[in-house]
Amino acid sequence: MRVFVATPPKNQTGELQRLTLLFKIGLSTLHVRKPKLSAAEVDDYISSIPSKYHSRIIVHGNYPLVKKYGLKGYCIKRRHRSDKRKNLFQRLILRIRYPKKVVCASFKSIHSFRDSRKSAFDYVVLSNLMSIIPGKNLSVNNVKMINATIGKCEVPVLAQGGIDSSIAEQLKQAGFEGVILTSSVFETDEEKCVEEYTTFLNL
Repeated sequence: MRVFVATPPKNQTGELQRLTLLFKIGLSTLHVRKPKLSAAEVDDYISSIPSKYHSRIIVHGNYPLVKKYGLKGYCIKRRHRSDKRKNLFQRLILRIRYPKKVVCASFKSIHSFRDSRKSAFDYVVLSNLMSIIPGKNLSVNNVKMINATIGKCEVPVLAQGGIDSSIAEQLKQAGFEGVILTSSVFETDEEKCVEEYTTFLNL
């Protein structure tokens, strides 16, 4: 199973040290998503991460930083995903400008994955997973429902939002090809952080 990490929306004490730990134990992809920060502040944030890890970073929006820092790729913002002419043109320009970069998108609805089937994403993310499923639990019925939806998606689907290793097996059964962890690795001690990361990695 793919195991990625996303930054906390707000900066936390010791955040960069925790990121360095995760990179050292093999983290292949970090999603830098800082919605409250300005473009300049996101730039400063990425510059504070050791440059040897920049090629493992996916940035949300802030597309010019992909070239500036040689990042792994970018996540298309929701407002840029529609098929309005200006958005189609912008996505085309991004593909031309960064032809070998990873491109992904994040969705807040299970049913919105229908959109991903007609889009050229390398993978998509179902964010806020545990807050949008019925009953907020991965029951057998919920797992089957998610699996049926994911099965119609033509690109890999990753789970994010309120997840930890206690539901790792259910996520695998639901058809997710990977996870993006945040609170389960940042809001805990280093030993638990490593345990959460490796549990998913070993599935």
